[in-house]
Amino acid sequence: MPLLPCRECGEKVSSKARVCPKCGVKKPVVPKRFPKKYIFLFILIFVIWGSIIENSPQQKALEAAQKQQEEKENQIYMDKMRAAASQMNAALAAIPPEPNWQSLKLTSIGQKDYQFTLTYKGWADVLHAKIDTGRVAHAVLAELMREGRKPYDENIMVSVFAHEDDLRGETGTPLKIDLGATYYSYVDDQLEFDPPKN
Repeated sequence: MPLLPCRECGEKVSSKARVCPKCGVKKPVVPKRFPKKYIFLFILIFVIWGSIIENSPQQKALEAAQKQQEEKENQIYMDKMRAAASQMNAALAAIPPEPNWQSLKLTSIGQKDYQFTLTYKGWADVLHAKIDTGRVAHAVLAELMREGRKPYDENIMVSVFAHEDDLRGETGTPLKIDLGATYYSYVDDQLEFDPPKN
């Protein structure tokens, strides 16, 4: 145990002593505390060091390389999506349209998600929508399999929505009537029709 001077009389006392043997003062040795100014100085040095490391040429080069890699991966992904969109549009073009179809479009595409919209001109009903969206979904699945894809194994989702929007309400407001959608369920490898909710 180190011997330290008593805070009252200066006599050398054990650092663990509760009373000074010479003057009798309680707690003769006060433990030294780390001065607050040093804590502030340590925090300041830490902040400055962090900003130096953050702005270092190595850090900037690493961030630039990461950004370049992300852009490259993004470009590869976009190229794949464009190619897939082109193939899907070719598959859609091969489907003979019905006389009451206004348009059939690929509306959204992801790595495992294909969404299409079938728009009718004039009159259509839920039964027609079920048959037509099923035909489209079946053609899309056939195209995916021709490309070597396995919708069931890859958890690919295909959705074909049908609506009629060539109508006007009593006040002339354009109306869009939902006629349902056909979904490919990779869970049970089936096409399922979901009728409209209205």
